[in-house]
Amino acid sequence: GLFGEAEPALRPALPAAKPWNGQQKLDEEFRSIGFYFSGHPLDDVLSGIDRERVTLAIEIADRAADGKPLEMIGIVRLRSDKPARNGGKFAFLTLSDPTGEVEMMVFPETLSQNYDLLQVGNAVAITVGVKRNGEEIRLNAERVVQLEAARLGKAAGALRVRLALGANAGDIAGVVQHLAKLPDSERGEILVELPLEDGRIVTLKLPQTYTISLKAQRALKDVPGVERVEPLRAA
Repeated sequence: GLFGEAEPALRPALPAAKPWNGQQKLDEEFRSIGFYFSGHPLDDVLSGIDRERVTLAIEIADRAADGKPLEMIGIVRLRSDKPARNGGKFAFLTLSDPTGEVEMMVFPETLSQNYDLLQVGNAVAITVGVKRNGEEIRLNAERVVQLEAARLGKAAGALRVRLALGANAGDIAGVVQHLAKLPDSERGEILVELPLEDGRIVTLKLPQTYTISLKAQRALKDVPGVERVEPLRAA
């Protein structure tokens, strides 16, 4: 092909496929290279939690000074199980949040009680015990809860759901109908933002009230075409 005599290369026909939503893209990054590249699955969770209550990886050195337990959230990125002297297993756990990663120990009883919950890729909230010896900080997991079931946020009055340009608003209908039926005390409105080709944004206020807990926020985020889910605080 250097002298223009070769026939042009044929491009294989690729099947049409829907683009990944943000969560799918991050999942595939993690599956391919072992870490998140373009963002973090908990980026938009930070706006829905009580930041005074939750400690992120970057804040440990400052917040661990008094030795009190810390509330942390994250994705289990690595887990290494080891045999315990008295039988059973303990583990070293690497927890990933939007600010970095932190390693902690999980003692046999806690690991046994939460073995399935502490699988790589799961989102969890963990109460972490702190031991400090000079500059050295050692952490151990004391209590583990599925992140969607944790009560770590301030009360929201509504959810704002931003769709990508060209997304089909009907794709979220099934999830929204399910959220309307759930018997959750944390309820509010859902506002759907639809961007138009000319740059304007149309906001649709859905007709009922819905559960708007963290679990609901993450369910909406997983819908194809959803760019962002943002809790709106009650006035």
